[in-house]
Amino acid sequence: MRGQGASPGARIIVGLVRGWIRAQFHVEVHGLEHFTGSPSTLVVSNHRRDADGPIIGTGLLRWMDDMDTGAAPWFVAREDLFRRGFLRHYLTDWPSPVRALLGGLSLRPVLQMLHLCPIRRIRERTLGEVLEDIPTVLGDLSLAEVLRPCVLARFRRQTPSGSRLQRVSDALQPRYRSLLRQQYGLMKLTRACFRRLRPHEEAVIGRQLNRFVDLLEEGAVMLLEPEGAISVDGSLGRLRLGLHILLNRPRVPVRVLPVGIVYDFMTRERPWVFVHIGREIPDLGGLSRRETSARVTDAMLSCSTMTTSLLASRWLLTVRACGGGYVTRDDLEARVRLTAERCVARGLHVDSRLLNGKQRSRRIADYLGYCSDHGMITPSGRRYLVAKHGGPTCPDGTQPDGALDYVHNQLRSLGLLWSDLAGDL
Repeated sequence: MRGQGASPGARIIVGLVRGWIRAQFHVEVHGLEHFTGSPSTLVVSNHRRDADGPIIGTGLLRWMDDMDTGAAPWFVAREDLFRRGFLRHYLTDWPSPVRALLGGLSLRPVLQMLHLCPIRRIRERTLGEVLEDIPTVLGDLSLAEVLRPCVLARFRRQTPSGSRLQRVSDALQPRYRSLLRQQYGLMKLTRACFRRLRPHEEAVIGRQLNRFVDLLEEGAVMLLEPEGAISVDGSLGRLRLGLHILLNRPRVPVRVLPVGIVYDFMTRERPWVFVHIGREIPDLGGLSRRETSARVTDAMLSCSTMTTSLLASRWLLTVRACGGGYVTRDDLEARVRLTAERCVARGLHVDSRLLNGKQRSRRIADYLGYCSDHGMITPSGRRYLVAKHGGPTCPDGTQPDGALDYVHNQLRSLGLLWSDLAGDL
């Protein structure tokens, strides 16, 4: 596989994806000198949005092209991407007729062309996905044997009078779609059913991991997001077992290339995305899972870029934690400048706009506009009121969108929430 480059069809698709990325984001990449394209490299990145994979993946393809390696990278992808009907459930904001049309399509041929390989995510596996496997693996069992009583009761409440609901196949009907889309599907099974199904689940994941091991042994460069799922609250999730397996099972040394991706999303314009590539980490094989996770986590966090969303929100969070109060644009800008300079002095990566007076001023004004639009602050003359937690509402009467809480968790993961970066904050 090492010598297999991207096909012409794959390059067309990648070109379209790059066009979409340019339309949605400003992307800035740093640390490219650390990417060597060395054989058997596992590129590991934190996971913020669904766009992470396309942004980093198209970048990997371009960087390997520039190096003329003659190879295309591989990607560890969530298994449900390969399921027919994925687009119907994923594109929730699209018109129903379009979703219905796309629901019959399978992305599998395209994903395989792009070198994506599936991995089953146990926690996120939906009840519908689990129930679809049971007739093939265990037979069309009685629902009373399969579902916990409280779950079975929910199905019965949605069953019209006179309709049949006895076996697993009966539950796989469109009328139960909301129940079938629930995650943590395995936890909704009876203990006896789970024990019978568990060997099948382990065998599927084992085959998938063996595929990744084979690719690494053949010298592939592979992208893995070891958290396994998007961070919905801003914190860095616990790294899953697959990372440790892929570092220890191959019969060749596997390099780890850490990548940090940060979205400067609190803006009225296109968000900026900062991708920073760290130095390769050799010799992680043979370590305990705890030590492996700690070293990879630290490496990914050290690749984070300090943005306006992070540093300006840090001050608003401080005001909010103290019971609320007023801030001015000039005061916020001064504090962001001071914190950015101290970040640089400590060797952290900082958005260069925060070190330029005019650019920083424009960015702070844009940030305050976003916060005002989303009800996190209330304009009051030349000042802005920051309410205590659970404070101001948006103009339509709804609560704020939680962006400050999201950034709070980002800062906590980075160890910067109440650090001494800005002195007497």
